[in-house]
Amino acid sequence: MHTGSPPISRVITMVQTGLPAVRDILTGATPLLGSLGTFLEQLNPILGWLSGHQQLISDFISNGASGIAATTTSFSGNGVGHYLRQFSPVGSETLSLAANRDSNNRGNTYPGPTWLADPQALARGNFASWDCKNTGARGDGSVPANNIPAGSPGSQEACWVAPTLPGGQPGQIPHLLAATYPDK
Repeated sequence: MHTGSPPISRVITMVQTGLPAVRDILTGATPLLGSLGTFLEQLNPILGWLSGHQQLISDFISNGASGIAATTTSFSGNGVGHYLRQFSPVGSETLSLAANRDSNNRGNTYPGPTWLADPQALARGNFASWDCKNTGARGDGSVPANNIPAGSPGSQEACWVAPTLPGGQPGQIPHLLAATYPDK
């Protein structure tokens, strides 16, 4: 027996009064717990999505301040102002001048939660694509890159379609649907 532990007779006395009190609390909370089903059907899918995207959310929170850290002299010259740095891609596809998508276009608007750490991206030399329709490839990664620098004539990036999102979601677009629990 550890020093400072109460004698067994005292523990038995505490249990005899403590456990009935816990039972009474849980019995009194039964209506509350029963009515939480509908609320949890809405909340749990959101918490599940947040759980799967912990890395991206923590990056967003920790790097948010750096987005407005750039400063410049204000227009009136009497102080310093902050501005948001931006990257604006330009090119024939961006300006909608291209009739078709370039064969090296590999866009994916909804990457999975850990897409930057995907070992397949390292092995295949690029990130998963939304589709490979603009390349003529099957989208399984069987058409590798030809190692000609991107943008050079004849360059070809590998193309493979991103797997469906985790969590039993259909397709490539994240869907947060209410859960359905039996017997609310």
